[in-house]
Amino acid sequence: MALLSGKRCLVFDAGDGLGAALASTLQAAGPQVWRAGAGGDGAFSGGADQVDGVFAAARGALGGLEAVIGPAPQLDASLPAHWQIGQFAALAARHGELTAAIGQAALAGLAGPGAVCFLGSVWGLAGSPDSGLAGGALAALGPLTKALALQGVAQGVRVNAVYLGLIDTPAMRAWCAQRGQIAGIAHDVFARTAAKVPLGPAGTSQEAAGRLASLNKERAR
Repeated sequence: MALLSGKRCLVFDAGDGLGAALASTLQAAGPQVWRAGAGGDGAFSGGADQVDGVFAAARGALGGLEAVIGPAPQLDASLPAHWQIGQFAALAARHGELTAAIGQAALAGLAGPGAVCFLGSVWGLAGSPDSGLAGGALAALGPLTKALALQGVAQGVRVNAVYLGLIDTPAMRAWCAQRGQIAGIAHDVFARTAAKVPLGPAGTSQEAAGRLASLNKERAR
């Protein structure tokens, strides 16, 4: 990843292990990284109202930015009979408003050509009875990413979204356990789900981080 050398990157960390792995992977490839989130370089708890402050702090520390990677999505499990309107609104606001805020700040604040990468989930593309609420809240990612990408191309800013599958993180294991409770399954739901992956076991944070880092290379296609 030599083309990443010398770049300055902001990583939004949702605290699930993926953000820390991504920051480490990027640093090994050469960029300067400023990580927003618990254990990182600055505070971030998932609010869209924090985005401008995070960008300002990152630019101040690094002297500018060429790449931004959004936080991993927050999943929740509940069956339709138990859906709460407020719960949907909170999830939708977290993902939709946060994506819009990061995209807007990136187009305004990147130093020349650069890259933005948002993180979504395959459960935002196709739902199941217990994932429909969270999946619906994640569904806005596609249209928002496309709008930002079409706007960003004029200034040389690439905007992509990566839809994560089964990645072995504490957050994913907790979500699988939640789904198991709803379905009345006593066995390890994460292991059961991983066994259904056609190409093998669940992905790791490090594997996902490597793919994400490649999207931020200069001239990446």
